[in-house]
Amino acid sequence: MENVKNFGAKATSTPVQSSNMPDAINSLKKNVENKYDNLQKQIRDTTDTGISFVRRHPLSSLAGAIALGFITGALIGRRH
Repeated sequence: MENVKNFGAKATSTPVQSSNMPDAINSLKKNVENKYDNLQKQIRDTTDTGISFVRRHPLSSLAGAIALGFITGALIGRRH
């Protein structure tokens, strides 16, 4: 949270000249694109890891899914 406050203070105390605006926008765009690409790679890696685990341990995965469903059903059933 402190980083967000510092970023806000820095952003307001550092004016951007109108002539530098296209460069700042392009830099921001590249930064966002890089973060998006990294996030997509992490999602793919995590999905591949999950699929690999289920393929190597199908019965354990099934037992875990059943247990999770039972626990979720029990918790939801208590509320109604």
